[in-house]
Amino acid sequence: MRSNPILLLDYYKTTHHEQYPKDITKIVSYYTPRMTRLQDEDSLVMFGLQGFIKEYLLASFRDDFFLRPKEEVLSEYKRIIDNTLGKGIVNYDKIEALHDLGYLPIEIKSLPEGTRVPIGVPMFEISNTHRDFAWLVN
Repeated sequence: MRSNPILLLDYYKTTHHEQYPKDITKIVSYYTPRMTRLQDEDSLVMFGLQGFIKEYLLASFRDDFFLRPKEEVLSEYKRIIDNTLGKGIVNYDKIEALHDLGYLPIEIKSLPEGTRVPIGVPMFEISNTHRDFAWLVN
């Protein structure tokens, strides 16, 4: 059994969208390595993003989120979030709207795979492409 990709998250971020201004239409975030645990290394190699996009953002969201019945996806999401964070903590309207939209409205810009990237330099940028889904970026 595959996992619903909407549940592959940092649970504390499930309510971040409630902290954004109500009229926000665009969010841009960056993935920036902060450190390496390898002695005498001051850079990392950018790799794996293409595989992650293909496996999770395309295939898994298609098969395990968008192609499943909305009621089934929402029921699973609510059950897990309610049992993790507490019943009634999270508003589920945004997840329902995303399912109705039928695709992930995001854009990712990245350094080429294989690039050595100094610590503190962003490896990739992610932003929303639909004004109603700025919350999805984070």
